[in-house]
Amino acid sequence: MLSGVDTGNYAIIIINTAMITEELKALLANNPMPDTLAPTDRRRVYRGSTAVVNFLLTSKETNNALSIIDGTAMKGSEPPRHVHEYEDETFIIKEGEMDFYIGDQIIHAKAGDVVFAPRKVPHHFVVKSDYVKNMIVMTPGAFDQYFWYLSAPCGTEKTFVPQQQTSEEMKKWKDLVKLFGVDFL
Repeated sequence: MLSGVDTGNYAIIIINTAMITEELKALLANNPMPDTLAPTDRRRVYRGSTAVVNFLLTSKETNNALSIIDGTAMKGSEPPRHVHEYEDETFIIKEGEMDFYIGDQIIHAKAGDVVFAPRKVPHHFVVKSDYVKNMIVMTPGAFDQYFWYLSAPCGTEKTFVPQQQTSEEMKKWKDLVKLFGVDFL
């Protein structure tokens, strides 16, 4: 135990930090996540209106141990099948229904369910209801910077219409997520 954190977590943090390329550092420097966020700055629109995210606890606030994002995603706004190199994701479904495809497992999740997607295991999900509200816990937490980078301050809008991605936008998105250690499959 070192400073109240298991040394195994430090190994993960060191490996994750070591994987940050100069290209990713430069990218994040253009849109850095502040060290502290006011409550009004935590709610943002992700990828041009495909979802609303609320940064409950950031990696900067936890020394990268974890991050927690509360989100609302619309049916049709789901990412393609992908795999995370560095992060585990835990989804806590608060409202709506989703189907998760994790490895070769299919999990139907509804309000109250918790679904774990481990790193290095391909996964994707499909929103089955019109929208879903969920909380995502990421360990370690640095992947919240991806969500920050691809989001913008949010107004008072309650609903958003998912934007269909052009093939050029999908290619840019695919190239961008690779910088964060995620591959679209």
